[in-house]
Amino acid sequence: MGMTAPSGFVMGLRKHISNARIMGVEQIGTDRILRFSLEKGGNSFALYMEVFSKGNIVLCDDEGRIIQAMIQREWKHRAVRIGETYVGPPSSVNRFDLSLDDLC
Repeated sequence: MGMTAPSGFVMGLRKHISNARIMGVEQIGTDRILRFSLEKGGNSFALYMEVFSKGNIVLCDDEGRIIQAMIQREWKHRAVRIGETYVGPPSSVNRFDLSLDDLC
């Protein structure tokens, strides 16, 4: 049984972030999005993992422009396409900012 070749997405990730250092990991608000801050050779990158719907992985440069996206797609409120600025989906209420009365 032969091995399959890596996808263009995987090859792009290898090109840009192979041997990069993870400088931080954070959750974006209360959304199901993780942001990995990476550095390699003086360049900074952000790798977003969207853990909702069908999921997605998006690599951006230090200015937030999309370099690689596992799934490129467009909605009425945002576009995940190479060259576009990364914008997450519209946020729901940030549960961390709610008062006790609002939470109840």
